[in-house]
Amino acid sequence: MSFNGGVARANLRTVIYIFYGTDSFSRREAFEELRRELDVDGSLETNTLRLEAKSASAAEVVAACAAAPFLGDSRLVVLEGLLQLAQEGSGRGRKAAGTEELVSAWQALVQLAGEMPESTKLVLLDGAVSGQNPLLTALKPQATVREFPAPNEKSLDSWVTARARQLAVKLDARAARRLAQMVGGQEQKPGREYLDTWTLASELDKLATYADGEVIREEDVQALSPVLREQKGYFLCDAIVEHKPAQAAKLLNELLSQGDQGQVVLSTIAGRYRRLAVARDMLHAGESGEAIRKELGAKPGYGFDKTLEQAARYSLDDARKAYRRIVEADFSHKSGLSDEALELEALVQDLSGSRKPEAGG
Repeated sequence: MSFNGGVARANLRTVIYIFYGTDSFSRREAFEELRRELDVDGSLETNTLRLEAKSASAAEVVAACAAAPFLGDSRLVVLEGLLQLAQEGSGRGRKAAGTEELVSAWQALVQLAGEMPESTKLVLLDGAVSGQNPLLTALKPQATVREFPAPNEKSLDSWVTARARQLAVKLDARAARRLAQMVGGQEQKPGREYLDTWTLASELDKLATYADGEVIREEDVQALSPVLREQKGYFLCDAIVEHKPAQAAKLLNELLSQGDQGQVVLSTIAGRYRRLAVARDMLHAGESGEAIRKELGAKPGYGFDKTLEQAARYSLDDARKAYRRIVEADFSHKSGLSDEALELEALVQDLSGSRKPEAGG
């Protein structure tokens, strides 16, 4: 069993799984663990279908789940964003009426649980979802449901310790606290969830390699400080893409203060959005994660997995608009129309403060 609960092997007769919550790293780990358990004959990659709720119908999902696997033991249907789609209209008036219609349309999934062949597994993946979500309530009795809340300031140390235990890494308490402060300290405000468990997991992997079986102590974590400073450009892009303007502004100021050239920072941001656009385009075309990784020339691991997570939340139109804004900023600076630092500040504010992206373009 993994640090985040694991997939219950005794319950693989379940045909519907619901994984949701703001800890996208742990959510993806659980999903990948389920994939590994199902892929007993190596054929699951060709028997996996990914759908987005915004563009798929209930009938399409039901038909996909009813199909038999092709030359394999298992078929996996992944549906993203359905619960959040139902939640968008919660409340009163026309939106609430629309939600009732949506829930009614997707009631077929409730009936589907008793009719699906055991060879098919339907996995619903979602971000933050209320416990009163109407579709979650309707599907819960028929599904294996797991929530993955992001650790907050008080629980971040425990998340690090649990992750280290899952990796069989010996990490003392002071080292866990220091790592949480160094990586998680980018944005720690009372009552606000910290979402970047991806970076924490990645840093733990580096420490595990460094320690080579020995106990990791606070001084070992401290040795990573220069590495973390070099990664501020990466953190800045995350803050921009995930719409955290205060964190983005802070990181931009730190980068410029430590002597990073504005043009380098701009190129870093442009590179991130270029990769997002490519990944989003390929996801929309139904390409596999491995095909996207090869196209981007990315190494397997948390960095690429996080790129996929971010791309899935963006529409093609959102990515193109952001890239056009970056080109405008570059032209404005190079043509002498604006000060480099001021133009960067405006760009970062525009991109990070814009509306939350919605997948499906």
